[in-house]
Amino acid sequence: AHESLISGHFPALEETLQHLAALRLQYIHGDVARTPWSLSSVYPVGRLRTRILQSTKAGGAGVPLAGIVGPGGHTLERRKTNFLDGTLRRSFKTGSLKKQRVEEEQMLEMFVKEEMSATLTSVLEKWSRLQGMPQHQAMLSYMTIIKEWPGYGSTLFDVE
Repeated sequence: AHESLISGHFPALEETLQHLAALRLQYIHGDVARTPWSLSSVYPVGRLRTRILQSTKAGGAGVPLAGIVGPGGHTLERRKTNFLDGTLRRSFKTGSLKKQRVEEEQMLEMFVKEEMSATLTSVLEKWSRLQGMPQHQAMLSYMTIIKEWPGYGSTLFDVE
């Protein structure tokens, strides 16, 4: 079940994914401690990256942006607008297309890092609320949420 979640095959809201990550951390490490761990070991980081990249593409299929709030309370829609405005402004300046693309990639990477940082903070906050929960209870809660999905138990494959 955990491997499906990490690979992005578990369709859930952002809040649910963060709660599952916190439960997994509680199961593995117990109460919040200064134990080293990586977000990618408990959370589908690839899915987060994909969502951000899709939402910033001009004219792409994208995802609805209204409910997505980034760090500092800014909506992703506002970020997208600022990103696209900046891209348009830069396109009128003299400079190479290659340089513009590099700058756009750097901006996207910066935004992905900001979102990852915000997600990490949110997972840590949720984990701290689980203080005192025994290991077996964390696993039970995790699996209860996972089993609610109608596709639980199915094998999903990535198709190219």
